[in-house]
Amino acid sequence: MPNTLTLEEAWDIIQEQRKQIRLMEEQIKLLTQKCFGKSSEKSDDPGQLSIFDDFIKNNEVKDSRVFEQPETTGQETETITYQRKKKSSRQVTVSEDLPVELEELDLPDDEKFCAHCHAQMQCVGHRFVREQVCFIPAKLFRKQTFQYTYRCPSRIRHSDEPNQYYKSSPAPTPVIAHSLASSSLIAEIVHNKYELSVPGYRQVKDWQRLGLSLSAPTIANWLIKAAEWLQPLNELCRNELMKQTHIHGDETSYKVLHEPGKSATTMSYLWLACSIQDAKKPVVYFKYDPHRSGAVAQKLYNSYTGSLQCDGYQAYGTLPGTIQRSGCWAHVRRKFIETGPTPNKVVGKAKVALDMINRLFKIEQDLKTKSFQERLEIRQSKSKPIVDEFFDWLNKTPVIEKSGLGRAVGYALGQQAYLMHFLEDPEIELSNNTAERHIKIAVMGRKNWLFSTSQAGAHANTLFLSLIETAKMNGINPSKYIEYLLNKIPQLPMINNQEQLKAYLPWTEQVQTNCI
Repeated sequence: MPNTLTLEEAWDIIQEQRKQIRLMEEQIKLLTQKCFGKSSEKSDDPGQLSIFDDFIKNNEVKDSRVFEQPETTGQETETITYQRKKKSSRQVTVSEDLPVELEELDLPDDEKFCAHCHAQMQCVGHRFVREQVCFIPAKLFRKQTFQYTYRCPSRIRHSDEPNQYYKSSPAPTPVIAHSLASSSLIAEIVHNKYELSVPGYRQVKDWQRLGLSLSAPTIANWLIKAAEWLQPLNELCRNELMKQTHIHGDETSYKVLHEPGKSATTMSYLWLACSIQDAKKPVVYFKYDPHRSGAVAQKLYNSYTGSLQCDGYQAYGTLPGTIQRSGCWAHVRRKFIETGPTPNKVVGKAKVALDMINRLFKIEQDLKTKSFQERLEIRQSKSKPIVDEFFDWLNKTPVIEKSGLGRAVGYALGQQAYLMHFLEDPEIELSNNTAERHIKIAVMGRKNWLFSTSQAGAHANTLFLSLIETAKMNGINPSKYIEYLLNKIPQLPMINNQEQLKAYLPWTEQVQTNCI
């Protein structure tokens, strides 16, 4: 006799299969969104913050208008407020620092006569026709250095050493001995690769067009050699970062082809630690490592004792208790956004959670110009009730554990202790977006140069990424800063002397003066 099922057993099987179908449908929607949908996390909530808010405020003029309905007896008056962007007549702005070259369109002397009476015509004025921005192509030149030597004409023997009769003018130490690479050339290669995301093999044709034939391996070798000069300064920047009370942390995947004990398809990682937005001496530090384990996090933050804001990755859970971990509300919001096919189509319970999180971000938007004390008071009076309501709602909401909503709720509850810290410390930000903005330069570069061939190349990449992002945070020109360092540091008696290197930190007066 075949086994038969009771109605109750059959019903339980059907319910379990329906649950599995719903889970698979959610996975299909999520993968479809990631492959073919928009990558923006911006929802339809006008209060949601964006990492591009500062750019928008500086480049767009907004007009706020309020329309009120006329009062009617027995009815409430509704006020509708919205913001409308003013259309700019010119989409491109020109710096006032650009030099001006005048073009005067005058008649030839032989045409300044009247066609009828042949009398010489007189100029009665001129008018403005147009303004254009013109481009002067870059150019290379060969700099040949000669060193003069002098000899004493006296016949009197000064010493037994023959060299005592001669004296030569000092010659600066080059960045790379016996090489055509100057500091300015390397700085431009760095700018093209890391700021414009143009890999070395695509730069080759541009340099050839300017008169310099070189190969991609040569470019990579130059960057590795130049990075060796700057490594002590980069470590000094890391030491300065670890002295700060509040920092951010993040990590992203990276591929290195030739690594001992690993295949070319195995992922390595770039780790990031950076200052908060309000830091007086901001630093961004990238570190390459073949692994993503807790041991790497412990090594990176081994001398740190302050507040670290990061995501919920388990490697950060291995850090010692001297480091106070703070959670990221943007990561929590992302989990709930992923439950919908698009950010604007989050519905149901996920929409309820998303609305509460967006209210927190709306409050933070108004705190940017507030003092720390004012920020703390507003968070306690406005943000704390929302946070309490949010976690109370999560604990009372039934969800399927492995569903998208279930994973979002589980992540938020698992991070609850870390997500609450911003309520007690005004220097802690609501999200880890500061770190994600800085790590974006590595993500964009990774899509273009794809990988590093060797570990030495990976270390060079992290060094230049660190110095470029640190320069940006300190308001100086990254290219000028790199060139300045490559000119100055090789001339130091000891490049590992931290007291000498402190003069080349990006916030010092001489660097600020020379690298703007």
